[in-house]
Amino acid sequence: MSCPKISKEEYKDFSQRIHSPKERKPLCGEWEITLKCNHNCIHCYYSEHKAKNELEFKEVKHIIDQLYEEGCLWLSFTGGEPFAREDFLKIYTYAKEKGFIITIFTNGTLLTEKIVSYLAQYPPFSMEITLNGITSQTYESISGVAGSFSRVKEAISLLLKYRLPLTLKSNFMRPNISEFDRIKKFAEGLKINYRFDYFIDARINGNRSPCSLRLAPKKIMKLEYDPTREIGADNYQPAHAQSV
Repeated sequence: MSCPKISKEEYKDFSQRIHSPKERKPLCGEWEITLKCNHNCIHCYYSEHKAKNELEFKEVKHIIDQLYEEGCLWLSFTGGEPFAREDFLKIYTYAKEKGFIITIFTNGTLLTEKIVSYLAQYPPFSMEITLNGITSQTYESISGVAGSFSRVKEAISLLLKYRLPLTLKSNFMRPNISEFDRIKKFAEGLKINYRFDYFIDARINGNRSPCSLRLAPKKIMKLEYDPTREIGADNYQPAHAQSV
């Protein structure tokens, strides 16, 4: 008895076909799986990072089941920081076994070799790490956590070591725009995907202080239409010194 041959298809062709206007399904989902985070970023739109009314694992499973039944295929986990949940690998595994194409947005600093080796056995579609500085001074003035720059570098090295699909990304704003070229070249040197944006929102409690970090329109135009040009520094001065 012969086994039927499974046809192969390029991902781009599969994606184009599945996104046909004829399909009326919620194909893509992005889930802020937790409010908890080990960073205290100056531009974050959350006002606090506490486990307030956090969903239990059984409730998360129920929602994943609903997404599956509705036809969702691409699912991104974000936060807060997803790995701040002690049961995140259980959540990830359950979604993976349901067949979702999963992307994980993370700051990377909670990744360990044990976690990364597990993910390498059941790899996500993509891991995306936010890199908001290429020096410890800049990175940690944004993250608000001493030692976080060395930890994110270790995380990047681990993901590359285990050959997990990695994208680096940056939120450019006044405190870090001077490092645009160096961050971009760093990603290019590693031969990995890189993207950036410049959207800074007010906090969900109405506090508009992050808006003061936004780039001037002229700098945004340079980023948008000619990112090869030197962007230049900003005369940003923090309102108060941070201990990092």
